[in-house]
Amino acid sequence: MRPSSASSVYSNNPSLWGTSYATDGLHSFVKGTEIFASGWEIAPWITITLDGPLVISFVRVYNRDDGGGDRFHDVAFEVSMDGVSFERRGFFKGPGLTGQVVEILFDNPTIGKFIRLRITQGSWNLLNLAEIEVYTT
Repeated sequence: MRPSSASSVYSNNPSLWGTSYATDGLHSFVKGTEIFASGWEIAPWITITLDGPLVISFVRVYNRDDGGGDRFHDVAFEVSMDGVSFERRGFFKGPGLTGQVVEILFDNPTIGKFIRLRITQGSWNLLNLAEIEVYTT
């Protein structure tokens, strides 16, 4: 239940596709809703705010399991101390598979307060996923 923000939310409807679904601790959802989904755009992103600067070990992402898993592709895993200036710490080429769990191990030490996942390739992308878990030490 960490605070989060995104470049957009699908259909401008956070009650069905808002960022809170990416951090609610639930991996199951109603088919097609109760997941995070951005709007269609070039480089959609979601940012998670941690409690403070923490050492980040890895990030685990649960891809949606009802279809459309291939939309999770060319995703940069980025870290920031201030929420403005981000550095890439991991990358998932993909395309993802429906129901896939993706784990990105970060270099040690990686310290940050913000984690951003951002699609970096393509011209018409939709970032959607069931859950993001950030593991810290």
